[in-house]
Parts: sequence; C-alpha cells; structure tokens
Amino acid sequence: MNGPSTNINDIVNNNNRLSHEESDMVDSIINDLNSSSSPPTSQEKMPQITDEEREVIMRQKAIQEQERRQYQMQQQQQQIQNQQMKQQEEMINMYSEMNHKKEASLEEKIKDFLFKSIDVFVVLFLSILFNVSSFSEFLKFKSVPFLYNIESESSTNASIVLKATLIALIFGVIKYFIK
Repeated sequence: MNGPSTNINDIVNNNNRLSHEESDMVDSIINDLNSSSSPPTSQEKMPQITDEEREVIMRQKAIQEQERRQYQMQQQQQQIQNQQMKQQEEMINMYSEMNHKKEASLEEKIKDFLFKSIDVFVVLFLSILFNVSSFSEFLKFKSVPFLYNIESESSTNASIVLKATLIALIFGVIKYFIK
C-alpha cells in the first residue's frame, strides 16, 4: 500500500460520516474485493471459532465417542448373553434327554434287552432245533461211515463238527437278514 492508510475499524467506530465520494470509493473497493478472481483461502472460507466454542465441540466429540463405546459394549454384552442362553438351552435339552432315557418304561427296557440279545436267542433256537430227535436223525448220515459209527450206532466227532458248522452258517445267514 502506498500513501497514508485508514483502518476500517477506525472509520466504523468513530461514526465518522463519509461524504458521498468517499462512500462511493469504499463501495467500489468492496466490490473489487468481492469480485476478484482469486479464490478465497481456506481461512476465509471457514468461520473462525473461539476457544470456548472449540472446547464445546471437543466435549461433544468426547461425549459422542463415549456413547459409541458404550453402545459397542452393550452389543458385546448382548452377544455374550445370547451365547450363554443358547448354551443353557443346550444343557437343559441334554439333561432332559438323559432323564428321559433313564425314565424309560419297563416295557422299553425289555425290548432293548431283547433286541440287543437277539443273537443269543437265535443260537438257543438253533441248538434246540438240531437236538430235536426227528431233525437230529436226519443229520446222522448213517450211509456215510466217516460221519456215523455203525457198530456203536452213534455219530462220530466229524459229524458233530459238521452239525456245528451248519449251525454257524445258519446263524450267520439269520443274523445277516436281521440287521
């Protein structure tokens, strides 16, 4: 700036009345400043805030951050509670199933026992069948001297092994079809 200068605040504060020429000159300067092609700087764009306003904004941000953390903690606690509820339900279900199994009726216990020991009953049935006299006479094979001793009129040890083999084969077939 060349020459003497006047501070704008002095003009406004002193309530000095400007002449018409001076007023026109101030208006033209203001218009030139407003219409200048240079973009305003970032400080000109941003309003200036006081220290008190800055403190208020910082407090608000701190409060928002604290609220966000509290919300996250609540969400985590809710998830933990949900997991605990699921685990408790699973434990209750397992416990009730175990009690249900223990409280099975006598009829169910007998059925379970018979089903588990069906092999024993099959062997018992086959042993009785092979020792019934009519069926046993059929298996003596009197015409084969290796299986029947004609002099003592009794079966040989080979005949007993043959009967045991037949019982085992029949048992295997029955077991295959039962299970």
